[in-house]
Amino acid sequence: MHALRSRRTLLTVASIAAVALSIAGCSSGGRTPGASSSGDSAATGDGGKVSLTFLTSGNPNTIKASDALVKAFEAANPNITIKTE
Repeated sequence: MHALRSRRTLLTVASIAAVALSIAGCSSGGRTPGASSSGDSAATGDGGKVSLTFLTSGNPNTIKASDALVKAFEAANPNITIKTE
């Protein structure tokens, strides 16, 4: 029964992470007409460093699964760092 609960937790965390990353990846990154440029590389989409915060529950299984997902994501996306809370 414990393995089923761990698997369900991992699938839940993976699904939430996939949705969050999909939404973040769908942003245009372009400028709004008439908006001033802040010079921020994340706003202009020029490939600069980006930091994100990912909130998880206090469940040890969820934290472990989240840490594994973050590690894999950061390995595939070296310009993005994720802080897990």
